[in-house]
Amino acid sequence: MKRLAGKVAIVTGAGRGIGAAIALAFAREGASVVLAELDVGTARETAARIADETGSQNVLAVETDVTQSVSVQRAVAQAEQAFGPVDTLVNNAGINVFRDPLTMTDDDWRRCFAVDLDGVWNGCRAVLPGMVERGDGRIVNISSRAWLGGFGQANYSAAKGGVVSLTRSLAIEFAAKGVTVNAVAPGIVDTPLFRNFAPAVQDKLKASVPVRRIGTADDIALAVEFFLDPAASYVTGQTLYVLSLAGFTAERREIQRGIDFLVATQKPDGSWPMISRSTPNGEPGSSKLLTPITCTASSWSTLGLVRLVPKKP
Repeated sequence: MKRLAGKVAIVTGAGRGIGAAIALAFAREGASVVLAELDVGTARETAARIADETGSQNVLAVETDVTQSVSVQRAVAQAEQAFGPVDTLVNNAGINVFRDPLTMTDDDWRRCFAVDLDGVWNGCRAVLPGMVERGDGRIVNISSRAWLGGFGQANYSAAKGGVVSLTRSLAIEFAAKGVTVNAVAPGIVDTPLFRNFAPAVQDKLKASVPVRRIGTADDIALAVEFFLDPAASYVTGQTLYVLSLAGFTAERREIQRGIDFLVATQKPDGSWPMISRSTPNGEPGSSKLLTPITCTASSWSTLGLVRLVPKKP
């Protein structure tokens, strides 16, 4: 018997990438799956592909704006009407609005929080009453290793840190009522965003990881599935990192030993093509200049390994 047979799961942001991989994994394990997605056209295409691959007819795409509580509640109602009570929620929908903290606007800040934190809260409070009433439920929130901090993403890091704190708080509140709430914090994952990086950047990232590959959406789906397994009913309030942390610690260790690291210097026109090495104390170095690689500030800042030097006023 499949592990999730008879279960009803909602996955937000399931039209592509990590969310689509999670929805597919659930369907393979026998769950009825609702893809709650703002881009409902993409979600319908993904739902059709999942149905073809798994043979399941219990796959539904629902237009959902996670920033609006009414929209999320409507998605839950549609899921229950189609398949029955919702047993599982994966809050996966998220965005990243890359900005220098000194130039970040109020809208930049609020947009990130509206999707990445408010969206998680809207999902949780839409399903919790039913889960508590039935004495059973699993919630998995997708955070990010970026909640520990990163260049050019103070808003994103703060919102994802809020996801970790919210996860722990809800776990404490509802553990005795049969509901577990956990989080998954991915590192760099092979998604459409990663594929937009210049090939040289992709190669450098892969080389920095001890296992010599970037994480996949399937890696994240597998971590989420762990929290849904009946044998994991004791585990709640936890954040599972899906990354090769050794890559980050090794890089810091090399810097301490005197190995140069990367600096991205913004040009007067606002672009970011100037990439050079710097000394361990962060001062620009004159040696070992790399071949300039044109890249956006957002791409460099996601690496977490590059110091951004803004243009002078």
